[in-house]
Amino acid sequence: PVGQDRARLGWYWTGNPNLKPEKSVNFDVGIEGETKKTTMRLNLFRNTIRNYMTTYYTGYNIDFHPNLKTAEKLGYPPDMLYSFKNIGKAEITGLEMEVKQRFDKHWSGKFGYTYLHAINKSDPTMPRQLLDRPQHKIDLGVTYENQGWRATLWGNYYVKMLDSNSVANNGNYYDWDGVTGKWHYNFAEGGKQTYETKTFGIWNFILQKDFGKDASAYIGVDNIFNHRDDDRAFQERTYRIGVNMKFGPDAHTK
Repeated sequence: PVGQDRARLGWYWTGNPNLKPEKSVNFDVGIEGETKKTTMRLNLFRNTIRNYMTTYYTGYNIDFHPNLKTAEKLGYPPDMLYSFKNIGKAEITGLEMEVKQRFDKHWSGKFGYTYLHAINKSDPTMPRQLLDRPQHKIDLGVTYENQGWRATLWGNYYVKMLDSNSVANNGNYYDWDGVTGKWHYNFAEGGKQTYETKTFGIWNFILQKDFGKDASAYIGVDNIFNHRDDDRAFQERTYRIGVNMKFGPDAHTK
């Protein structure tokens, strides 16, 4: 439940015994180079895929508790019916690049970028852009090292991604209409569905201390800015702490 007169739909998955295996032809060309402080990599690729497998929302819902009253219904909303299917032909063309730079004996950084043109070439019931494949992905990171201490801050950005687990125009919600006295969906069941286009970034941090070659301790924070998205099942900000140790005849610590 998300509000007094609104409930968030759940998910219910059904299989598809008629799925076919994917077949693909892939081409890629790349170049790498490095200097004393810089490492660079560039890669171009093109994948043509037959029977591309994807998840999808069927456009129908299942209500396991159709007779519940208004207040009770908030806790038991219907589930969106999802399944799996083949797309006859799909093409994924892209560019990947990565640069790693050491600034001095303590500081280093990383920048990565991926461009994807991932398109559905044959299925008119699905969006032209393939689901869950962002058009742009950006990776950023910076690391500081000094006398056994190592701290890393890094982030991953996803730009213009169609989220398979969401439906556009508030279609993930079930609303109560006070005028008619009935629950209703925010879209027409069975119609062609559109998915939400999402752009988001996740930042993380970890601080690690080495104690010789066989032991280390760390403390970290995942999802620093507490980005929440129930569709993607992202965890809220999470703190973690731990110790790594090696034992045995191959370890330096007896």
